Amino acid sequence: MVQLGLLLQGLWTLGLYTSVARALVSTQEEQEWSFPSPLGSSGQKIPNWHLDGSAVVDTTASKLVLTALGRGNQRGALWSNKPMPYEAFTFQASVMVSGPIYPGGGLSIWYARDPQVKGPVHGSKDNWRGLAIIMDYDSGVIHRQGSSADEDADGSIRGHYNDGSTNYQDTVSADKGRVDPSDHAFAMCRIGYRNTGIPFTITLSYEPGYLNVEVNGQNCFLSNDIGLDPHGFLGISAASTELPDSFEITNVKTFRGSNNPNSLTYETQQKQEQEQQQQEQRKQEQQQQQEQQQLQQQEKQQQQEQQQYIQEREFPHFSLEGLAKSDHIEGLVGQFEQLSSALNDKLSHLSNEMRNFESMRTLINGANDRITRLESSIVNMGDNHKSTLDNRLNTHSRSVNEQLRDLVSRVDTLSHHLTQPASDKNSLANNMIDNATNIWFPMIVLFMVQGAAIGVYLAYKSKKDRYRDKWY
Repeated sequence: MVQLGLLLQGLWTLGLYTSVARALVSTQEEQEWSFPSPLGSSGQKIPNWHLDGSAVVDTTASKLVLTALGRGNQRGALWSNKPMPYEAFTFQASVMVSGPIYPGGGLSIWYARDPQVKGPVHGSKDNWRGLAIIMDYDSGVIHRQGSSADEDADGSIRGHYNDGSTNYQDTVSADKGRVDPSDHAFAMCRIGYRNTGIPFTITLSYEPGYLNVEVNGQNCFLSNDIGLDPHGFLGISAASTELPDSFEITNVKTFRGSNNPNSLTYETQQKQEQEQQQQEQRKQEQQQQQEQQQLQQQEKQQQQEQQQYIQEREFPHFSLEGLAKSDHIEGLVGQFEQLSSALNDKLSHLSNEMRNFESMRTLINGANDRITRLESSIVNMGDNHKSTLDNRLNTHSRSVNEQLRDLVSRVDTLSHHLTQPASDKNSLANNMIDNATNIWFPMIVLFMVQGAAIGVYLAYKSKKDRYRDKWY
């Protein structure tokens, strides 16, 4: 079942390729065997082509005029400068023919080994080697037996192959009785091509053993017995008579490959073209990747240069490039790591010492605060004791002063009595005796108070000295 499915799929693919081959001509246009667009962009010259005879480029109308209307007996030709390198090719020519009532002249499309040689066959050489597609009206020849006048009134497109041994003019000469050119053509078709008002396109498609000629996409004739020598030149020539026709070429295109529906060559060409396109695409992708990589490398290099510039500005005597080139880089890196490790240890130890110092500082500040508060308390206590002692001393002093005043008063009284007469002495003595007890008692009290005050003062001073020695 799997093999049958693959077989059906292969047949379907082959049918698809066949359909495409029938509908399309190879899309790879060969510019060296084609007209540029617009025609006349290079003046009177056409790149890759040789003009001969009366052939001239009409730059205004963008066309090539092989024979001009109104001038008889002209011969003009167009030949490729390079031979065709491909075994299979397709050649297209857009032609317009104008003239008087009766035709006068003809046109030939060539694939020949001897180009650019003038001659009697519509302006080119007789006894040619290769293929000629001849278009004319058979004017002046005897009609074939059994043909109608209407049939022979149309023009014809014929295929003639020559290996160089046949003289075409002799075969169509009326004087020798061989007057019908179609008798010597390997294929032909009838067509009315004059005075159509618009160009028509003749398509010649060839590969070894196969030739197909079409007009405006319609088949003219087909041959399977044609084998052309390689490296032939493509050409178009035209000639007019005394009743001139104008033969004009508006476009020429050449493609690589043929449109043979039964040929594997076309499919091979298609595949080759697809493979070539894929290869070109891969090349473009690779080129883009390479460009991206180059851009990335350039950006990386710029970043490195910027970093190096910054480092050189910060450390003028330090060069990364010189360091990278040094033979002792490993030793330097090792020493740097050792120094870095030792520095980290020192920093860690210093950090610990700083923490210890902060702790000690906190303790010292606390002790200072406590000492300050204690000193303040001591000062307050000293002030309180001093104030108490002062109050006590003031009280005792007042008491002593009162007693002294009383003593002075008594002394004054005694003195007064002593100064009185004798009569009064007895009374004085009596008073002294009577008052003796009253006099000694205050004096004893006074001496006791003074002794107590002196003792309190000495005790206060001793206590104050002890506090000062203890805290200061």
